[in-house]
Amino acid sequence: MSEPRTLEIPTWVPLLVAAVAHAEFAEARARPSTEGPEGALRVSVFAEHATALRRVATDERMSEVWKEIRRRKRGAEQGDCPFVHPAKLNMLRCHPRYQGLAKYPQGSDECDRIQDQAAALLFLDATGHALWDRRSEFGPRTRTHAAVSAEAETFFKLAARHDDDAAEYDRLGNCEGALTLRALATASRNQGELRRPRSNSPWIVKRASDRVGDEWERGLIITLAQTCDILFEKLLPATVATIANVLLDRRDITKGKVQGVLKGYNRLPRLGKTHD
Repeated sequence: MSEPRTLEIPTWVPLLVAAVAHAEFAEARARPSTEGPEGALRVSVFAEHATALRRVATDERMSEVWKEIRRRKRGAEQGDCPFVHPAKLNMLRCHPRYQGLAKYPQGSDECDRIQDQAAALLFLDATGHALWDRRSEFGPRTRTHAAVSAEAETFFKLAARHDDDAAEYDRLGNCEGALTLRALATASRNQGELRRPRSNSPWIVKRASDRVGDEWERGLIITLAQTCDILFEKLLPATVATIANVLLDRRDITKGKVQGVLKGYNRLPRLGKTHD
């Protein structure tokens, strides 16, 4: 079944999120087709992006997500930010897509505007996960510390072998061969450093598990939680579970399962007051 050419977005979707969804979906649909294996891959990724945009923009389960993000405190005093999960403006400004939101119409109330901007950035991060090529070596997927360390160590061992072989070529008087091997050694060391596990990476886990899904699906859950942590200073596991179910076309991801995936997650440092 082909993807619809336009979106019919429900009225319960925040206006800024709806505007972003329309623009992103139109762009995804307008991306040109290309031929060949690489072209086929790009078309597939863009089609998956369009599907993700449609699901998050129209699935009625998302109404609870937007309702939770815009839920207001009871008895909030005049001048206080009224939201239960207030967004942090200084963190929004650090988001790579924040400046792009300025082109869309927005409300005049500052607290409402900031909260809607956070909702739009959450929408963009959630749907943007579909643009990753699952066959790539890189991307937001969970991997064990041991597996990543072993991969990095393999490149360091290759670098050492190339250095030894280069020394042999020097002794044989083959300078050109020695230079080539030393270049390979440098490239291998760079790859090893690139793959070395970072202690602050949220996608490095202690052990592999398939209880929630594959490494990319668990990576999606961590990505969503990280975005909520950045925007709202809360992991919001129930909200993450709903968005993950919508994106993956599932209904079995629960708040408890999300909390299980997030065990050991390194929370971000707090940077000050909200809505500053």
